[in-house]
Amino acid sequence: MGEKTITGSKPRILLWALIFNIVLTIGLSLLNAFFPDEQLSMGGRLAISTANIVAVIATLQFGLALHFESINKSQLVNKEELKLQVKSLEKLLRIEEIHRKILTADEHLRPYVESMLQTSIKSIAKCVDDKRTGALSIEEYYPALHNLADELLSHNANTGHSLKGFIWAQTSFLDIEWDMNTMYEKRWGEKLSILDKNGIITKRLCIFTHDLINTLKQSEFSERMGLLVSTIKAYFAETSEFQNTTTLAIRETDLDNTIYKKTLGPGFFGAWFDDERLRLIRDVSLDEVTSKTLLGEVDCDEDRVKNAYRYWSIYCSNATPIIEFVRNHSNDFFKTELVKVGVVL
Repeated sequence: MGEKTITGSKPRILLWALIFNIVLTIGLSLLNAFFPDEQLSMGGRLAISTANIVAVIATLQFGLALHFESINKSQLVNKEELKLQVKSLEKLLRIEEIHRKILTADEHLRPYVESMLQTSIKSIAKCVDDKRTGALSIEEYYPALHNLADELLSHNANTGHSLKGFIWAQTSFLDIEWDMNTMYEKRWGEKLSILDKNGIITKRLCIFTHDLINTLKQSEFSERMGLLVSTIKAYFAETSEFQNTTTLAIRETDLDNTIYKKTLGPGFFGAWFDDERLRLIRDVSLDEVTSKTLLGEVDCDEDRVKNAYRYWSIYCSNATPIIEFVRNHSNDFFKTELVKVGVVL
C-alpha cells in the first residue's frame, strides 16, 4: 500500500507542481516584458523575479522531499528484513552453541544428553508433521489463549463491515477451569469479559459428564457444586454481564464417543474470522484426551479444525440452553442454591 502511494499519487502531485511553476514563470516573464518601464518600477521588476526564484526553489524542495521520503520508506523495509535475518541467525547460533556443549560434555553425561536431544527432535518432528503442538504447559497454554483473543479483538476492530469474527467454544469443567481463585483463570475470565464487552459473539457448548450430572443431583453442598453454581451465575445466566454470549448444554452420553475423543476433546477455545479462517486451542491434547486437567494444545491442521467445527455445530443444534438443561436435570437442592445467588430458572 505504501509503495503504491509513492509511485502513484505523489508523482502526480509533483507533476502538477512543476506545471504550476512553468505557468507561473511564463506569466511573470510576460508581466515583466509587457509593462513599460514607466509603469513598473525597478522594485516591482525585482519583486517579480524574486517570486519566480522562490517558486522554483519551493518546487525543487517539494520534489526532493518526496524523493527522500520514498528512500526512507524503502530503507525502513530493508531494516525490517534485516531484523528478521538477524533473528534467524541468532537462532542458528544458539542451536550451534547447544551442539558445541553436547560435543564437549562429560563423557559419562553425553549419552543422556544425546538421548534427551533425540527425544526433543522426535517431539518437534511430530509437532510439525501432525500440525499441532501436543500438550502445552500452563505457562504456554494461557498465553496462547490470550494471543488468539487479542488477534480476534484486533481483527474485529479493523473490520469495516457488519460480519465479524466470533468465538466457538466448548467446556466440560476440567480441574481449575472456571476457578476464579486461580491467577490464570481469573485473568482469562477478565479477557473473556473484554471480548464480550467489545461485542464479540461467543457460542459455548457445555458438556455435562456423568460426574457433573451427579453434582446437579446432590443433596449436600460441595466445593464442586459451589464452583458450578458460581460459574453459571457469572458466565451463563441471563443476568450475567456476558450479554453477547450464548451457552448451550448437552450430556456427554449424547455424543459419539469416537468423534468426541478424536476430534473435539473435552473442551476448547476457537475463533472464526470473517475471511473463513478457523483457529482452535484445545483444553486437552488429543494425546491426553481423557485427562481431567488442562493440558492444552494449539491445533493448526486446517482440515481437522474444520471437521471439529462441523461436529461442534451439529452438537450445538442438538443442545439446549444451559439454564433449561440445569432446570431439567437438577434436583430441588441445586435449584435452591442457584436461586440464592440470583439465577432465574
